[in-house]
Amino acid sequence: MLAKHKASVFEKFLINLSPNDGSLWRATKRTCKLSSQNIPIKKSDGSFVCTDLDKAELFKDCLYETFQPHPDIFSLENNMAIAESLNSSLPVSRPVKHFSPSEVKFVIDKYPHKKSPGFDLITGKVARCLPKKAIIHLTHIFNCILRLSYFPILWKFSTIIMIPKAKKPPDSVSSFRLLPFFAKVLEKLILKRILPSISNSVLPDAHFGFRSAHSTIHQVHRIVDAISFSLEKKQYCTCAFLDVSQAFDRPIWTYGIPLWGNAKISNINKIQTFQNIALRKLLNAPPYVSNLSIQQDLRMNSIKDEAKLYYKRFHSRLLNHPNPLIKNLAVPSIPGNPLRRLKRNWCRDLLNA
Repeated sequence: MLAKHKASVFEKFLINLSPNDGSLWRATKRTCKLSSQNIPIKKSDGSFVCTDLDKAELFKDCLYETFQPHPDIFSLENNMAIAESLNSSLPVSRPVKHFSPSEVKFVIDKYPHKKSPGFDLITGKVARCLPKKAIIHLTHIFNCILRLSYFPILWKFSTIIMIPKAKKPPDSVSSFRLLPFFAKVLEKLILKRILPSISNSVLPDAHFGFRSAHSTIHQVHRIVDAISFSLEKKQYCTCAFLDVSQAFDRPIWTYGIPLWGNAKISNINKIQTFQNIALRKLLNAPPYVSNLSIQQDLRMNSIKDEAKLYYKRFHSRLLNHPNPLIKNLAVPSIPGNPLRRLKRNWCRDLLNA
């Protein structure tokens, strides 16, 4: 009876798969995903770690070595100045605007659904079910923290989960930290109070890291403009690239397509060929069906059309950006308007393509 029920549920699941809502892609990805092997972790001497206590000690040593301050930026004078500033009394100034229950409720409702909880196991889904009285009490706590300039120690505890790193030896591990949910809500509320004070007076316009509406694509666009201007003017263009370890990657193929979408035809054709092969294998299409017919039936754009769409959408948001460095990218031609000497196309040519 259970076997029949499982078979009927699985049959219903297969019938409901569709390429339009992404369910077919998720099922295919889950089916083709290789299961990771449970390989013991090695110590520095090559021996394996088996017991939980030995694993905890190994993880502790790994985290201790990872989260060390850089020796080149250590300054005793700066550390003493920071300690003196933290231990001194607060300057006389206007009090910071307090948090309101509606503001706290708004941050909780906008919190992503799939974020993992901290050690308290409180998720965004649970916090959304809190009654109005609980939101008011939580707002009182947040305002007391703001008034006393004291962040609760309990909310500083984070759950550190060690996970294997993709395409790395299985005996080496990485980690990410999970803070309590209400600590994250408080961080978002405090950030909202700090940003107006530092955005215009403290942070330079060239600082793009960890700022809203500032992305790597904007900075890379500026680099592309500098390179294209130099090439069109027959000038030298020197660059220094730094390879930062343990940086975050974006495993999305469309990330950066506004810039590389107008690359050479030979490079674009390589990606287009991969898309055509993948679609044919997913649909088991016969040889006499053209790639254009498959794209039209699935309502999928080609790589070139997708690049045009992304760049036009990207370029339309540049003019109203508060950062002048990004606003300068909204011009329809290369900044400086050099005489077009080369036959090759630049990313802004996608606007007229």
